[in-house]
Amino acid sequence: MDMGQAEEAQNIENPEEQVTVQHPEKLVNETPESFVNGFNLVTEIIVGYGWYVILAVVVIFYLRHRFRSNISQLMKEKSDRDYYKKYDTKTALARQEGRQRALMRMQEENDIKAKELCEREMQKEEEKKLQRIEEWENHKQGKAYRSKHYQPKEEEPVATSKEKKPKPTSTFRPDDYNPLMGNARNNGFRPRQRSSRGG
Repeated sequence: MDMGQAEEAQNIENPEEQVTVQHPEKLVNETPESFVNGFNLVTEIIVGYGWYVILAVVVIFYLRHRFRSNISQLMKEKSDRDYYKKYDTKTALARQEGRQRALMRMQEENDIKAKELCEREMQKEEEKKLQRIEEWENHKQGKAYRSKHYQPKEEEPVATSKEKKPKPTSTFRPDDYNPLMGNARNNGFRPRQRSSRGG
C-alpha cells in the first residue's frame, strides 16, 4: 500500500482524529455597503418603473429612426456654414495677400543673391582681364611670359641602352588556340591517316 492510501484508511477507521474546521459564530458580509445600496436602488427602480423605462427606450429609438434624415441634414448644413465661415471672401483675400507678400519677399531675397553673384562674377572677370593685360605688358618688355592656358607636358626621361625595358606580356591566346581542342597544344584532335591499300 502507498502512504496516501494508508493515511486514508487510518482516517476512515479513526474519524475522531480528523481535523475539524471551526466556523465563526456570526458571518459578516464582505461586500461593500455602497455597492449593495446601489444594486438595491437599481432593482427598486426597475421593479417600480420598469415599464416606463422600456417605453422611454422604445420611443427614443423610434424618434431617432424617424428623424435621422432631418438630423443628418441639419448637421450637414451646420458643417457647410462652418466651412463657408472658414473660407469666406475676406479670409480668402487675406490669405491670398499674405501669400503674395511672402512670394514678393522671397523674390527680393533671390534678386539680392543674384545681384551679389553677378557682381562677384564681374569682379572675377575684371581681375582676369587685368591679369592678362599685365602678362601682355610683361611679354612686351621681354620679361618672362608663361601662358596659363598652355601647360607644357613633362618630358619623359630617355631610356638608356643599359636599362632594359620590360617586355609587355600578352594576355591573348595564341592564334592556333581552339577551346574545343582541349588545354594542351599537342594533345588536340588529329584525324586518322588513310592508308592506301591496293586491291
